[in-house]
Amino acid sequence: MIAEPRASAEPELRKWFGETGDLRGDTTVANAILAFFEAHGVKTVAMPDRIMGCPHEEDVDYVGEYCPKCAFWIGRDRWTGKLVS
Repeated sequence: MIAEPRASAEPELRKWFGETGDLRGDTTVANAILAFFEAHGVKTVAMPDRIMGCPHEEDVDYVGEYCPKCAFWIGRDRWTGKLVS
């Protein structure tokens, strides 16, 4: 039996990584995500229609405000990609 969601419930975050770069077409990763959803009784999923933000993590892949590997995101909002002043 799957428990009903609660407003106070903490999300369970999971990350998938790969060596090839763009994982959107990687069937191994897609199957792992599907298995995760099935194991947790996921009924709906919301996804953006674009890549949002840099895939690198501050303090993991780099130190500082901006990722040196993804110059595109310097001065941009990581959710919208729009330049910020």
